[in-house]
This record gives sequence, structure tokens and C-alpha cells, in this order.
Amino acid sequence: MHNFSAGPAQLPLPVLEQASA
Repeated sequence: MHNFSAGPAQLPLPVLEQASA
């Protein structure tokens, strides 16, 4: 799930990475 890079960049990426991990 690396679609967030083109979406809301205001969200913490590390958190999303851990959430999908």
C-alpha cells in the first residue's frame, strides 16, 4: 500500500507504514 505517497502528504508516513505492516 504505497498509494498514500500521491495522496494526503500531511499524514505521518511512518504511522501508515506501521499500520500496513
